[in-house]
Amino acid sequence: MESDSIKLEKLTEDMYKPSYDGKGLANLPSSIFRMLSCKPPNLAQLNRSILSPDEGHSTVLLFLLDGFGYNLFKRLTNTSHYIQNLASNFPPSSLTTVFPSTTSTVLTTLNTAVTPNVHGILGYTMYLKEFGFVANMLDFKIVNAQKDDVIFDKGISPERFLGLHTVHQMLTEQGISCYVITKNYILNSGLSRMIHAGARSVGYVDVGDMFIILRHLLEEKVHEDKYVFVYWPSVDSAAHAYGPWTEEVAAEARNFFYSMYEEFLRKISDSVKNNLAIIITADHGQIDVENGGIFDASKDQRFMDMLVIPPTGDSRASFLYTKKVHELEDYVARKFDNDYYSLASKEALRLGLFGNGLNRPKIEDRIGDILLLPGPNKVIFYPFKMERAYPNKGAHSGLTEDELLVPLFYIPCKEVKF
Repeated sequence: MESDSIKLEKLTEDMYKPSYDGKGLANLPSSIFRMLSCKPPNLAQLNRSILSPDEGHSTVLLFLLDGFGYNLFKRLTNTSHYIQNLASNFPPSSLTTVFPSTTSTVLTTLNTAVTPNVHGILGYTMYLKEFGFVANMLDFKIVNAQKDDVIFDKGISPERFLGLHTVHQMLTEQGISCYVITKNYILNSGLSRMIHAGARSVGYVDVGDMFIILRHLLEEKVHEDKYVFVYWPSVDSAAHAYGPWTEEVAAEARNFFYSMYEEFLRKISDSVKNNLAIIITADHGQIDVENGGIFDASKDQRFMDMLVIPPTGDSRASFLYTKKVHELEDYVARKFDNDYYSLASKEALRLGLFGNGLNRPKIEDRIGDILLLPGPNKVIFYPFKMERAYPNKGAHSGLTEDELLVPLFYIPCKEVKF
């Protein structure tokens, strides 16, 4: 399978390996450092065939559109004058996101400039052996706890847990002011407290005021060299609720690009435009969850009896902890035939699914013994919060093309025409 910019390496017939060698989202932070004329982190920059930006921008603005996969973008191009105009004047490249293709993992990668095997945030839920519990990696709350416990309120600091400098801290040391603009309800989440260290964070209500807040920030700080990271979750939220290829999702995407043009690009001053570079990308795409494609692990007693703890990770990339590896692998193969793909978690590390190079110490504790990857349109579900049924019509975190490929727009603002 060949995209507009990259050729993907197959893992299975329907799954592909992410890139960390210049053709993946993990390489974007190093390119942004170069755009700001700063010394980049150790991770390679994006290949120039994917992103060949000008250097010396005084302001770089990165939009992360949650759930806006490359294949979704292609479907929507001709449904909106604004998307079509953007794609015609600034044709996007495609690149791979990281694995697991889930928000907590991608946001940590973009905000630390290291790959998942180094930062160690590897899914929506994760077993933290050092603390003895499973935690949600977005709000950092202990799942199934009697109280709404945030682990950072137990004397574990975000800095100690992450053990890395953030992009914002590294840029600040080189004279760049850093800002994060995100939804109000996300502003002080556990993940935000950890990965946004070194930046000034500002909350917003919805897409309209987001662009107004952003425009005012850039006008007020026009003489400041700065990096602004903007997170917008609405496409992902709609895709989970309705499915990724629905008119509800299309409407959310069109709202973003309409507001970007009408509330932002048309109204910012030339003094802001002349030195501003905009990058738009996504953390992942989504797939439909088909009827009958949901495996509720809690209802399969034999499956659960072979596990040490319930499945962790995500609905399309699940980590299984077991003392009966071969027995569990055989059971999965017989139960699901070819619909689910399993491999040893250590083999997933060796294959570079989480990144290349030196791994974070004790990373094996976070990925269990077996990695279970449901096939297209299928998920594994365990009701940590006692949900009675799997709630989503769209899902992600796996390695299909729809999930793995994301767009990358590079927009020198002085070249924008209406």
